[in-house]
Amino acid sequence: MALAAADAARAGATPAETVASALEAGRCMHTYALLPTLKYLALSGRVGKLVAGMADTFNIMPILTVKEGKLDLLERIRTRKKAMERMLQLVHSAVGGKRVERAAIIHVNHAEGARELAELLCAGLPCPRDMITAEFTPGLSVHAGTGVVGVVLQTS
Repeated sequence: MALAAADAARAGATPAETVASALEAGRCMHTYALLPTLKYLALSGRVGKLVAGMADTFNIMPILTVKEGKLDLLERIRTRKKAMERMLQLVHSAVGGKRVERAAIIHVNHAEGARELAELLCAGLPCPRDMITAEFTPGLSVHAGTGVVGVVLQTS
């Protein structure tokens, strides 16, 4: 959204047009992330410790998304490989033949996982050449923990 606003402002848009551009970009955003553990969500109080312990015991990994500006637990998948495959299915479904305008891979201290996700994503979708890879800041990563990987797409 910030990039869309910056592009609009650079192109000479009025402040109102710049805000409208950012909001329109937000309506076309698709965000999915894979958490390797619920431990950090439990430490922050967002998930019960018993639930987090059971998820770790059974190797259950949640897939998160953003709906109406709020983080939402979308699915719980057993094993990392299956969770990654399912997350990519969800991304393909969300894109649904639309053009991918912008793409970003996000991660928390997991550059290798980010590269793997980027390769898998671009093997099945036409990715923009200037795809961003960004690591979460400590303020955000404290809630997710190390090993998180995700994708953010803007479609048109």
